[in-house]
Amino acid sequence: MAVRQIRRVFATPFIVTLAGSSLAACGPKPLPKHDHVNPPGPHTNPPAPDAQPPVTEPVEPSTDTPIVKNDNPPPPQPVKEAATYDQRWTVMKFKGKDECSAVVDVQCPKPEKGKPVMTCNPPMPIKYACPPDFKDGDTLKIILRAGATDCFVEPGPIKCPPNAKCNPPPPRKVACPER
Repeated sequence: MAVRQIRRVFATPFIVTLAGSSLAACGPKPLPKHDHVNPPGPHTNPPAPDAQPPVTEPVEPSTDTPIVKNDNPPPPQPVKEAATYDQRWTVMKFKGKDECSAVVDVQCPKPEKGKPVMTCNPPMPIKYACPPDFKDGDTLKIILRAGATDCFVEPGPIKCPPNAKCNPPPPRKVACPER
């Protein structure tokens, strides 16, 4: 059996364009000649305008309208970047202090039996504005979810009475600790 060869030369394409309309059946009718359709001279794309637009003088502001110039524009706001992983903090108020601190929740690796204990050095606590009605010894868990830019109070476990359906409270938005 012979092997078929791939065609490498093709015939020249032959294109036929047909235009039809109800006027074509009655015969061609010459189009009216307009100077704006086929202007004399070189062709420009887009066509040059027939008339130049009128020149206007700049308008002076009236003296009774004050002009306010802001020499101190507000600084640009930093763009929040979305978190790439879940981040958690514990906000606490120590007894006898008027300020709160946010501590990053870090899971230190557990020591393996027979191997040296690895060191775990979590970051220092961050100053955090105390929430309203926060008392000495209170703590609050904050979470920043992956892909999000806003922090929320992490809801604790919900206790429902037996054979009852519970509706969890709505999420409470709070300021994120400075990362």
